[in-house]
Amino acid sequence: MMTRMNKMKLPPAKLGEWIEFCWLLATNPTFQAAPDKRKAYFEYQLGKIYTARCPNA
Repeated sequence: MMTRMNKMKLPPAKLGEWIEFCWLLATNPTFQAAPDKRKAYFEYQLGKIYTARCPNA
């Protein structure tokens, strides 16, 4: 059974996400070494969400 992630060919959906993806690819050695760039980008996005400060704090 194919999931949405398996069907998706390109990781980002918006231009800003593409710029961020290319920046990571050019500057981050950990991201460059990742065998699955889509998964690495998804994990990077999750990390940004979970490390962001709560706006009501």
